[in-house]
Amino acid sequence: MSFTEGEWAVVELMGHQRALGLVTEVTIAGAGFLRIDTPEHGAVPASSRIVSPSSIYAINPTTREALDAYWQPRAELPRREIEVDDDDNDDDENDHENDEPW
Repeated sequence: MSFTEGEWAVVELMGHQRALGLVTEVTIAGAGFLRIDTPEHGAVPASSRIVSPSSIYAINPTTREALDAYWQPRAELPRREIEVDDDDNDDDENDHENDEPW
């Protein structure tokens, strides 16, 4: 299988990760990599990811239509926002001294 022209696929990577999109071969600094371009779907913007072939353990060829069907219900899922405390003040070491572990 050649990815020079681009193929739609689900690429399974080490670390239990998946990348879905249009897969093409690219050369960076003389080494071969795969570029995975994921189109925008719902509220999720388009993105690209470049991965080393040594991090791949499976490539599952598919079609754009199949990926659109996969993304459709996920695009409608509600998103939740979380707040992050940016306070870098280390003076409060014992703030969580009496917190329950669960």
